Amino acid sequence: MTLTVGTEPIELPEVLAEAMVQLLDGNRSDTWLFPGRNPGRPITPGPLSRRLRQEGLLAGSARVTALMDLTRQLHPRIVSDLLGITASSAAAWARLSGGEWSDYPALRSTST
Repeated sequence: MTLTVGTEPIELPEVLAEAMVQLLDGNRSDTWLFPGRNPGRPITPGPLSRRLRQEGLLAGSARVTALMDLTRQLHPRIVSDLLGITASSAAAWARLSGGEWSDYPALRSTST
C-alpha cells in the first residue's frame, strides 16, 4: 500500500498499511487519521513515535535519513524555509550529509 503526501508516494510497511486500512474502513466520526487523546485533536509526536516504535518502526531514523537526503538535494536555506527549521540546523544536516553548497551563489547567478 502506498500513501501519497504531496506528490511523492510512500510505500508503507505492512503493519502500518493494515492499521491505516482499519482506520479508514471503520465508522469513525473523527477527521484525524491518527486522533489524539483530546477530542478533535491529532496525536502528538511523542505518543505517535512510541506507537510506531512498538511496531518496530523507527521514526527518528527515517527523519534523519530524510533530512540528510533533502540537504544533499536542496540548499540548506531552502530546506529551512520549506520545513520551518532553523537555517543553522539545515546547514548542520547538509554538513553531515556531505552536501557541498559553497558554489551555490555562483550557480544561481549563471543563466541557463
